[in-house]
Amino acid sequence: MVVTATPHIMIKERSSGYSSLERFTTSFALPLSGLWDYEVELDGIMYGDAVLSVAEPSWDVSPLFTSGTYQLRGIPNKVGFIDAGFIAGRSNKYLWHFWGTEAELNGNFKVKALKKGTHQFIDLFSADYLGGKNNGADRSIPTSMSLPTSGRWKLLAYMNDQLFGSIVIDVK
Repeated sequence: MVVTATPHIMIKERSSGYSSLERFTTSFALPLSGLWDYEVELDGIMYGDAVLSVAEPSWDVSPLFTSGTYQLRGIPNKVGFIDAGFIAGRSNKYLWHFWGTEAELNGNFKVKALKKGTHQFIDLFSADYLGGKNNGADRSIPTSMSLPTSGRWKLLAYMNDQLFGSIVIDVK
């Protein structure tokens, strides 16, 4: 499996804490634990790589939090949805809410799902852009989602093909 952790970017400014462009820092999230081969390209040419071990992320059910007058499940002040519960094989509507800068929230949105104990991703939803403000969030979007089997699932929210946050749920 190949995962692009960060989109291609033009480095124009030095990273904080460095006096030149010789070093560059970035942050990103990965959806799975295990050994990951990080490859760095410079002008389309392999510049370097490193193999790092990534610990297993938490599979604890994500907390509920309040935004406006609603209870959302997810990451407070980042991403969440009004959780109507999930029943295997049954589609339902879920209103997603996002907090962030215009640069973070402009672009396409995707939701992928991963069942605990598996490594197979399911595409649940995609849209070319998010809607406007809602319930105290900077942006929102209504979705219709269904998961095929019961158990513990992780919903991975992607903005512009970069992992924005993950929300763990139980499906009945």
